[in-house]
Amino acid sequence: MHEAILEDLDQDEEYFYKVTYKGEVIVESTFYSKKSSGQLFSFVVFGDSGDSFGNTQTPQYKIAYVMKQDVLTTGFDFMIHTGDVVYDEGLEEEYDMNYFEPYVNLGLKVPMLPSIGNHDYAGPEKLAPYLRNFYLPEGQELNEEFYSFEHGDALFIALNNMNLDYNIGSVQSNWLIRTLRDALIKIGWEKSLVEKGLQKKVETFK
Repeated sequence: MHEAILEDLDQDEEYFYKVTYKGEVIVESTFYSKKSSGQLFSFVVFGDSGDSFGNTQTPQYKIAYVMKQDVLTTGFDFMIHTGDVVYDEGLEEEYDMNYFEPYVNLGLKVPMLPSIGNHDYAGPEKLAPYLRNFYLPEGQELNEEFYSFEHGDALFIALNNMNLDYNIGSVQSNWLIRTLRDALIKIGWEKSLVEKGLQKKVETFK
């Protein structure tokens, strides 16, 4: 798996890219950078999908085809996957059949932002294949199992409630509270009121 980090992109712009190997172009496509504040955007949400095992007649391939036609016509900005990306056990050898092959044409143009389902860590390597096959945002904890990202005026948060502690006081819970606090302050809420309100919510859940 290869990763390339693109920095300082202008917002809401179309970019062209190509991937070469030994001088030969193997992939070329375009993508749009994230929307700026005030801009409308759309996205697709789906999950529990990675079970085709190479069978192009399965619902997974049919839904992927519909999404491909949509992104080529009306378009959407990104995809959110709610978990169970790859069946049966989230094994490394299952990723090509159950993820990359069905969504290859979509993935060339729009990003996929996944979260973790029980099938994604059911194998002997647990989450290692998932983390190898996705390059996800890292927070202050340098942990890709939970993360957030902004698009336009919206904040999206992905949590791991499968095999990672999310109780009050845990690393993930503390990160979530900080992320929500910073987002509310960013849009103009008074810092003292935000912290007081979040603390009250935390005490409610204890």
